[in-house]
Amino acid sequence: MSPRRPVVRYGRGAIASLPQLVEGLGATRVLVVHGAHSFEASGASRMMESFGRRTLVHRWHDFSPNPAVDDVARGLDAVRELRPDAVVGVGGGSAMDMAKLLCVLDGVPRADLEDRVRTGPAADTRRMKLVLAPTTSGSGSEATQFAVVYVGDAKYSVAGAGLLPDAAVLDPALTESGTPHQRATSGVDAIAQGIESLWAVGGDDESRGLARRGLRLLLAGIEDFVAGRTPASPAPWRWAATSSGAPSTAPRRPARTPSRTG
Repeated sequence: MSPRRPVVRYGRGAIASLPQLVEGLGATRVLVVHGAHSFEASGASRMMESFGRRTLVHRWHDFSPNPAVDDVARGLDAVRELRPDAVVGVGGGSAMDMAKLLCVLDGVPRADLEDRVRTGPAADTRRMKLVLAPTTSGSGSEATQFAVVYVGDAKYSVAGAGLLPDAAVLDPALTESGTPHQRATSGVDAIAQGIESLWAVGGDDESRGLARRGLRLLLAGIEDFVAGRTPASPAPWRWAATSSGAPSTAPRRPARTPSRTG
């Protein structure tokens, strides 16, 4: 299956529509990949009650904050057991990246995973539907065709059209449970994504214009966002983070990096 332009649901409370959206894609067996704590803390878990009786849903969160090949292998075990026709990623960048990796690495033998991550071909196709819902406003992973995974201490970016979701649910209310520290780190991450998008070698006028608009919103609102001064502050911030991440590119070469939140 070759993905098309993602459907985007945006607005406060939009997470409640995720089950209907997933089932509308024809899914009857669903793997929900989520953060160990953010799924409950953000209120995203309440949407589980809205899945229909005929839909088999399994939750999985057995991965580290910086997803490694061994984490992916455990996730692929869950995929083989459930045989889902859709994967839903709910959480920060790590949870969404893991959902993306499970979709495009499905069927790769464990012995071949490291080589596939290091030097494999572009991950342009996948068998399962993919829906993403961020609970932080940092990585913009829901809008990119990249996912980060570690092999030892080396960080790689798996890339390809298959990592773009079929749909993304952007609910600004999900970010409100974050601490000021989490908001600050997410904010710096989002701004860095926007700057990276501006100088991306593969960028064009449209992508750079999108990055500029996102950066203007991010820079104007970061203090209010971190402080949580107004209930409405996460709304433009959530959209800006996605806009900044959408045009970005990422290196495939390994690089040592600090931990990411998610």
